[in-house]
Amino acid sequence: DAEYSDTRDLFDVANLRALVVLLLLIFGANTALLHSKVYVLMLGLYAAHFGIRIGFFDFLILSGRLSTALSFVEVLLLPMLMRERIKSQSVRLIFGLGYFAAHATATLVAQAPFLINDYRAPLHADYTAR
Repeated sequence: DAEYSDTRDLFDVANLRALVVLLLLIFGANTALLHSKVYVLMLGLYAAHFGIRIGFFDFLILSGRLSTALSFVEVLLLPMLMRERIKSQSVRLIFGLGYFAAHATATLVAQAPFLINDYRAPLHADYTAR
């Protein structure tokens, strides 16, 4: 149906974000990180995530679902990069909180604004399941 055969624009916000994060992970790494086998392996997985996202941009469901399976390495790569590049723990904390705030704002404003309304909507006790 139309929901599953929808397309994603090549310059969609999610694709551009993935590209920016990939470039940050590549060009932000120093030689110590680039000699780490774990970092390079996870960087390859994240690059594969970006490749799948771009490769299947005309199949929205495949672009999102397949690439998400590999994009979870971002959760490990960004702290590794931050720890290696920023020595001050308080500055890392500020960057981490800013990153979290930006993602929370983008999610609640652009991707899923209905979550706030659904959270505040009362549950009806007289609702009967069908």
